Formats: sequence, C-alpha cells, structure tokens
Amino acid sequence: MRSLFFWLITITLLATGDHSSFAAEELYLVDLRETPGKILQVQDVSWSRNPVLRPAYIRPAGDIYTIAFHGNGSAYFVDLSHRNIYSTNGLTEKRIFSFATPIQDLDFDSRGRMYFSAIGGDEGVIYHLNHHTDNTTPFVTLPFRSLADQTGGFWNGYFAISPSDKLFLSIDNPQPGGSSLYAYRGGQMQKRFTHRERITGFTFVDENTIYFTNSSNRVYEVRNFSDVSVRHEERAGRMLNDVELLKVPEQGTCTISGRLRGGNEFWSSTSVQALGPNVVWRTSPGSSVRISSDGGYILRNLPNGRYRISTDIRGDTMAGFEPRERWLNCGTTISNIDFSFSR
Repeated sequence: MRSLFFWLITITLLATGDHSSFAAEELYLVDLRETPGKILQVQDVSWSRNPVLRPAYIRPAGDIYTIAFHGNGSAYFVDLSHRNIYSTNGLTEKRIFSFATPIQDLDFDSRGRMYFSAIGGDEGVIYHLNHHTDNTTPFVTLPFRSLADQTGGFWNGYFAISPSDKLFLSIDNPQPGGSSLYAYRGGQMQKRFTHRERITGFTFVDENTIYFTNSSNRVYEVRNFSDVSVRHEERAGRMLNDVELLKVPEQGTCTISGRLRGGNEFWSSTSVQALGPNVVWRTSPGSSVRISSDGGYILRNLPNGRYRISTDIRGDTMAGFEPRERWLNCGTTISNIDFSFSR
C-alpha cells in the first residue's frame, strides 16, 4: 500500500475570495478544435518527458478564437462567432463587448489599453476599446487595396503590439504562400519577417522575441526577426490558433518566507509559489522558489496583496492530492509560512 503524505500549512493571516488561475511567465494556447473552448496552459510536469497542455479555463459553452492577457492576469478572448469579447479570471466569464462587424484579434498596449481588429467590406480597422464604457475609437484603418499594393498580400486581422507600443500585422502572402510580419507606422508597411507557413496568432515576449502559431500543432519562436525555432510542439491534429505569454507583474515590497519541515529528501525537488495578486508570482522567469539545503525558502519583492502559498507537490506524486488552500494578506514581511508532512 502506498504511503500517504499529509501536508499542513501553518499560516497566521488568512483570507478568502476569487483569484485567477493564470500563472505568470507561462504560455497559453487556443486550439480551434476544442469544444467547448479552452485556454490551454503549456505546463512542465515531472511525470512527462515533454510539456503537456493543462486547461486553465474551460467555457461552459461556446468556443474560443483568440486570446489576450491584461497586465493584472485577467484573460480576454473572442468567441468563434467573432461578435463578442469576454473576460475571465479562470473561474467564471462575462461578456464585456459585442460588435456588429466580425472581431478577429485583440491585444493590450504597455498602458493596459485594449485594442481589437474588425474586418468587413473593403477594409479592416483596429479599434481602441474602453471596455468600461463600451466606447470604441478607430485607431488604425487599413484599406485592403492599399495593403495589397504595399505587400502583395492580404491582412487576416491578426495583430500584436510590441512592448514599445509598435503595431505589427500578420499578412498572408500570395504564392508560394505563408505569411509575413510587418511593422505598421503612418500608413507605411515594413516587412520584418517571413515564414513558409501561415501565421495566425502571435505575441511579443520582448522587443526582439516573438511567439506565433500556424493553425497546426506548433508554436514557433522568432528572435531578432530572423532566427526561428520550435518553441512547443503538440500531437498531430491540433489547430493552434493563438499564443499568449502572461508577463511577470511589477515588483513590490512584500516578502514571504518559511520552511519545509521533515522529509529532507524533497528539499532538492520541491518548490514554493505564491498565487496572487491575480497571477502566480515567479521570482525568475519560468521557475518557482526552490527549497534550500536547510529546508527554507524566501520570496522577495512581491506586489502587495492577497496570496495563496503552496508547493508543487500535486497529483504527480504518490500523495495524489494538493495541499489545502491557505491565503494571506501581505504588505511587508510575513515569515514562518511552513509546510510539514508525516507518513
């Protein structure tokens, strides 16, 4: 009979409430063949040699076409009807906007302002949307004939805004096919990158690094608009239509520390993470805080707010269950957030 590990989190300050299911510095994908629609997280797990897709959010009904993340960790998406924009914290969703012209894509600039693309008739338009008032203002109008004259191709509505607020478009090429990414400024198009396959959703990791999907089973990484590699590959049959990276929030003054008591065989393989405000805080890209050689850990410079502290011991261990959720409010320093177990 397998041994069971019973985890106890000792916390003095507790709080409850809704939170986001989306983790910072993680990749999220949309697969058009998923019904109902899902926001899928690319996740590394100890029991698999390759990353797996975990549904971070599953719609009650309806599909998802494209997604974007706001800086506070909320996800926004366009449904497959191309008429509505929804928001979700990973638990529930709400429709925030409907439009008469088909919506294709959406993104946020560095100040957190929302933009969406709509296509109809002889032109496409990128609008600025104040989703609190539902007011829309045309940001860029893109006549298809003018775009074709400059690029020889057709704009499919996909766009992204760089960290320095530069607008980029994905243009479908004529023969031999594929797509190109163009920087758009003042009505002029500057080709920056071409790929042999059709580029659908794309996003900026930083000013010189882009991830994009191609309506198949791959996510590509482009560095300096020239060096291309496969960032993630799924099983055949996927139809990945969009990719997003949830950025790490700005640093703050909250510090949380504690110990893993007992079980020193886990110290080298166990990590601790803090969920909140709205996102999983990771002190360095792609990694949580590892338990030190004496069983201690410390998370520094977190944004002030409410957190759930947990370890990465989950269903991929013989324990078969997660530690119980415990929440705390952190403004400066909180210590002795300890984990312990017994066999």
